[in-house]
Parts: sequence; structure tokens; C-alpha cells
Amino acid sequence: MKLLAAFAILALCQAAPQFVQPPTEQLVFGVDAEGCTVGPSGKVCPTGPVQFTGEAQGVPQPFVPQPPRPAAPHTHHAPQAHHHTAFTGLVGPSGVIGPSGLVGPTGPVAFGK
Repeated sequence: MKLLAAFAILALCQAAPQFVQPPTEQLVFGVDAEGCTVGPSGKVCPTGPVQFTGEAQGVPQPFVPQPPRPAAPHTHHAPQAHHHTAFTGLVGPSGVIGPSGLVGPTGPVAFGK
């Protein structure tokens, strides 16, 4: 039971902010080498939050855009060996859907081929 209480106190101390004087040197706001997110009023580190007692002087990191994601490869489906019956269309409350498009209350919409 005492061991559980000790772990709870340790976790609570790590989660509670640590109050420190702001650094005297100029900071670069953003993510630092230790993995902390640094801002003018404090920083959040993997070990817990650090709250500055005053405003720290610094500059933001330059924005570096992420490289574009590669396009997903196009998958082409091979024709099926079995044949489907021809699609003749559906009639619903909003109009008719046929093999070449849609006719609805707002007018015709053609499906591209």
C-alpha cells in the first residue's frame, strides 16, 4: 500500500508544473533538442510541464513545410470472367438513375466515362 502511495505522489509531482525563472538568454520557441515544446510562458517536456515565473524572450522557429505525400497508386480492376446483367436504371423519390447519369429535381447529371 505504501509503495502505491509513493508512486501516486511521484506521478502527481511529475504532472504538477515546476515553476522556474525564465532563461536569461534568448530562446527559440518550438520543439527543442530535449523534445520539449517551448513558448514564452513555459515549456512542456516529456517529464512534465515547466512554468516560467515571467515571460521569456525568444523567436519562433522558421516554418518548414512538410513534403507532399506521395499519391496513392491507382488500382485497376481486371475484367470479371462472369457477366453482369445490364443496368437499366432505378426510379426513386428524387428522380431516375440510369446507366449514363442521374435525372433529379435539380436537372440531369451525367456520369463521366
